[in-house]
Amino acid sequence: MGVRDSRRTTKSCKKTGMRRVVLGALVLLSCSPLRPEDDGGLADLPDAAVEDAGSLDDAGVTDAGAFDAGATPVEDAGTAIQDAGAPLTCPKHGPIAGYSEHDGLRAIAADNFVLRDTDTWTSYADTFDALGLPKVGLEVLPLNRTATSMGNKPWPGFGGGFFWESGDLTVDYWIPQGLAGGVAGARSYVAVSWHYESVGDPNPPTDGTDKGSRVSFADVTQLSAGVTYRHVLFVEPDVTRGIKPVNIHVGGLAWSGSRLYVADTSRGLRVFDLSRISRVSTATSCSTIAGKSGTDVCAYGYEYVLPQIGGYYLPSGASSSCKPSFSHVALDRSTTPHTLISGEYDNDVDAGIYSRVLRWPLTSTDGRMKAIDAWYAGSRNVQGAIASGPRFFMNVTRYNGALVTGTVGSPSRVLKASDGDWGWMPEGLYVSAAGNLWVSTEGHANLARSVFYVRIADVP
Repeated sequence: MGVRDSRRTTKSCKKTGMRRVVLGALVLLSCSPLRPEDDGGLADLPDAAVEDAGSLDDAGVTDAGAFDAGATPVEDAGTAIQDAGAPLTCPKHGPIAGYSEHDGLRAIAADNFVLRDTDTWTSYADTFDALGLPKVGLEVLPLNRTATSMGNKPWPGFGGGFFWESGDLTVDYWIPQGLAGGVAGARSYVAVSWHYESVGDPNPPTDGTDKGSRVSFADVTQLSAGVTYRHVLFVEPDVTRGIKPVNIHVGGLAWSGSRLYVADTSRGLRVFDLSRISRVSTATSCSTIAGKSGTDVCAYGYEYVLPQIGGYYLPSGASSSCKPSFSHVALDRSTTPHTLISGEYDNDVDAGIYSRVLRWPLTSTDGRMKAIDAWYAGSRNVQGAIASGPRFFMNVTRYNGALVTGTVGSPSRVLKASDGDWGWMPEGLYVSAAGNLWVSTEGHANLARSVFYVRIADVP
């Protein structure tokens, strides 16, 4: 992968089937729901409670991704949703005469891109609730880790950010990925997904599975006052085990009300229920297993779990051209109603510019979720994409990291990390109600794993 491969050693990445490059007794319970608005509740908070365009104290909220970023749809290729009828075709790999890298997004037909509702909402809820686990609202979730300020950066519109706690900065068996944001009670959060690789883990699973993936909820209400956070394990309800890990790349997140949409590279979108975050056992015997163990429910030592409740998957009968990879996903709050933006990671020198970006509704109609819009990205190695009004913002791993900005049909502008204009190895993107663009990074020799925001109005 060009520049990226030249500065690291390689290590097996079992989630994608590719190669990954790496750098060297009182419990508060609450049944209070999250705010019902589909923007995660940010829109109705005063600026001081969310983020201020000119202050580090006030935070918006947002999300991040990994080196291989789900470039091809090979991870966790479980049972797909069957569709009937002759396969339709969708635009893929152009070509468009004269079209070259950074020529900007180009609109393509979206009609035949479809996802099927998994229809597990009731069954998953019943299976999980039957475990009788105490639920803990995000507004009172105990946050047990402390981040550090990343100081000031010379990037356009930079407003502030943080580095993860020291252990999370260097651990190589958990890699940060997607980014999202929302509000619970008086807290403004960013949520960052991480995927797992067993190599290097001093406590690998002993139950024949994989620790899967997790999400970190970081309170960024006041950045200058410090950021605290907690890791929560993603789980899928299982009638036999109670819960099982979610072994996917988790390349993107989108937070809407009580739903957290998670990109599943080869399947589509998984949906997790933020109102069902629950406490599990932290007994020593639980450190290397997940699921029911005697009277305990275990999650590899994690104290809290977030269960999947539903999903929207690619139909198995669809043609290959109509099965885009879901390398990343984000929430576009600039549309009415709000929508989802998904996209593909493709590092092919020629075909990569034809990686597709799609807009989806938040829910299905008659069991189907149909794409609203679709475009060729005009850039390769896209780790995250989001729109704010007519403008698009894409994080890429080209140039050791860059932000590509622009509108459909117009040439893109590129802010490169190597020029000092952007963060190194950026991943997920999130736009807050206050108009700030939040970014998560995967980690680089020149920039430790971090989360930061810039004011969109100041980004050229």
